[in-house]
Amino acid sequence: MLSLNLKVHEYKRINDGSRATLERVNPYILLTKATDVGSTRVFIQGGAFFHEKGEEYTKDELPIWLNEEIAKMSVAARKEVGLADWKPPKP
Repeated sequence: MLSLNLKVHEYKRINDGSRATLERVNPYILLTKATDVGSTRVFIQGGAFFHEKGEEYTKDELPIWLNEEIAKMSVAARKEVGLADWKPPKP
């Protein structure tokens, strides 16, 4: 069984005995939708969509409500999680 393991901070250690330095930040966002039978969570990082158990969603598995929630995000927030080119689907 996989577990969700989003790597948010990437550090680099130089072999001179110094401390590790932050090399890169890789933000993620969690979108949740409550239903009568529970809730569905979608983690987005690097333009990929993940179940809370760690597996990546396939395009066919993505919840129908997801595009509506992504549309509510600011352009800057979408860019940070790898969705800079995201466009709302045409009705």
